[in-house]
Amino acid sequence: HFCETGASSNPCSDTYCGTGPFDNVETLNLKNYVENLMDNGETILMNVDVHAYGSMWMSPYGWTNSLPPTADYSRMNTCGQAAADAIRGVNGLNFAVGSIANVIYTVAGGSNDFFYETHNIIYGYGIEVRENSFQPPTSNIMPSNLEMFEGMRAAVECAYNIEYEGGSTPTPPPTTDSGCADLVPSGLTWSGSGQPAECVDLPNYCADYEVVRERCPETCGLCGATCEDNDPSGLTYTNGQPAPCNEIERYCSTYESVREACPNTCGLCEQYAE
Repeated sequence: HFCETGASSNPCSDTYCGTGPFDNVETLNLKNYVENLMDNGETILMNVDVHAYGSMWMSPYGWTNSLPPTADYSRMNTCGQAAADAIRGVNGLNFAVGSIANVIYTVAGGSNDFFYETHNIIYGYGIEVRENSFQPPTSNIMPSNLEMFEGMRAAVECAYNIEYEGGSTPTPPPTTDSGCADLVPSGLTWSGSGQPAECVDLPNYCADYEVVRERCPETCGLCGATCEDNDPSGLTYTNGQPAPCNEIERYCSTYESVREACPNTCGLCEQYAE
């Protein structure tokens, strides 16, 4: 799924996908290292890829809003929730749990998607640590480290118990009939106090904050709404020429204005379809 969604072929973009899969030495070395271990009989139970920011613990898939087979996704989600529960026990912070595409946005090229689809490593997580910026205050270093330690430990213990100690097969997470529902907990926090901010408290923030719309579609009135691209989009290229939605999918992950004008192109309509 190289560069299919959530990435750009423009070398000047901060979401540039490169010239091809594993075209740089760092990702190629990581791939070769894991595959060498597996070729020599080692079992890889879990892989994690830690990012900033947003307080999320996410599993495959990233490239599509569709979920993995139920038996696999149940395991992914159960151990992701175990991590989130452990993190909440450290500092009271709520992490959103679910597939990457349904928690944050669609994006291709994630290591957890690759290792799951290619090598069947079920427990693969993309993690977004606490706070709301790429450069949070240094006061977050220690609490974030403590949260990550407890979250990692809980996730590994959960996966080990299921795979090696006869833990029961988890029940799939509940969904609504429409497939469109607020996240509970939302994973959002109030900026001043750091306390959890649940969807029922956030209707006045729907218009201004995309993250609220993504995590609280019921509260924001999106579940029954018509979801389609603006035509014309109302957007323009830097040279002033019109930029229709069908030409600018590569900018979906970078610009909120593109996601708002072109929700269907950006894969957001699938999240809110009845």
